[in-house]
Amino acid sequence: APPVESATARAANAAAARLESWRSTVDWQRLQSSSAQEMLRAVAERSQQQWRAVAAALATLALSVWFFRRDIKDTMAEEAAELGALTMSHGAVREEVRSIGKYLAHEILHDPAVGDAAATLAADVVRRASTKDAFLDLVVWTVHRDATKDAVRDNLRSVVAALCDDAATRDKVGELLGAALTTDAAREATKNLAAEMVVDERTVDATSRLAQTLLARDDVRGAAEDALVDAAMGALQDGELRGRARAYAQTTLADRRVQKSAGDALWNAYKFS
Repeated sequence: APPVESATARAANAAAARLESWRSTVDWQRLQSSSAQEMLRAVAERSQQQWRAVAAALATLALSVWFFRRDIKDTMAEEAAELGALTMSHGAVREEVRSIGKYLAHEILHDPAVGDAAATLAADVVRRASTKDAFLDLVVWTVHRDATKDAVRDNLRSVVAALCDDAATRDKVGELLGAALTTDAAREATKNLAAEMVVDERTVDATSRLAQTLLARDDVRGAAEDALVDAAMGALQDGELRGRARAYAQTTLADRRVQKSAGDALWNAYKFS
C-alpha cells in the first residue's frame, strides 16, 4: 500500500506548485525593464536637483558679488596696495625692479622701430582735428578756471618781484628801454600808444580808480602833500622862476582883453552881490 502523505508535505507541495505557477505567469524581462527605467528616472531627477542647487548657488554668488562689488573692490585695492607696499619696501625687490625698468627703457628708447612708431603715432594724433579741438578745449577750460588765474597771478607776482629785486635785471631792463626809446620808430610807437591810451575811456576810468585808491591812503596823501610843499618852496626860492612869473603876470595884466574881461567879471559880481 502506498504511503500516506502527511498534511505538512501536502502543504509544501501546494506552495511549491503555486510558486511555480506564479513564476510562469510573471514577465521577468518587463519587470527588469521597468526597474531599470525607474532607476534611470531616479538618477535623472537627482541630477536635475543637483544642477538646480548648483545654479542657485552660482546665482546667489553672482548677486552677492554685484551687491557688494564696491566693498570687494575696495578690499582688493587695499590688499593689493598693502601687498605692493610690503613688496616694494624690500630693498632687493626695489633694486631688481629698478634694474628691470632701466633695461626696458634702454632697450625701448634705443630701438629704431619703436622710435619711428612713436613718432608716427604722435604725428597722427596731433594731426587729428578731434585732438586739436580737445587740446583747445582743455586750454580754454584751464585758462578760465579761477584757480588757474590765481596761480598764474601769484607766480607772476613772485617772478616780477624777484626780477625787480635783482640789480642785474634792473640794469638790463634799463639798457633795453634806453636802447629802444632812442630809435625813431620806438618813439613814434610810444607816442601813438600814449595818445590812444589817453583817449580810451577804459584808460581814463582805470586811471581815475587808481588815483582815488591812492588818494584814499593816508601815506600817499602825506607823501603828495610833502612833495607839493617841497615843489612850492623850491619854486618860490628860485629867483629865475620868480622873475619869469612876474614878467608873465605883468604881460597878462597889460593885455586890454584881460583887463576888459576882469572888469566885466568884477562888475557882474558886484551887481549880483
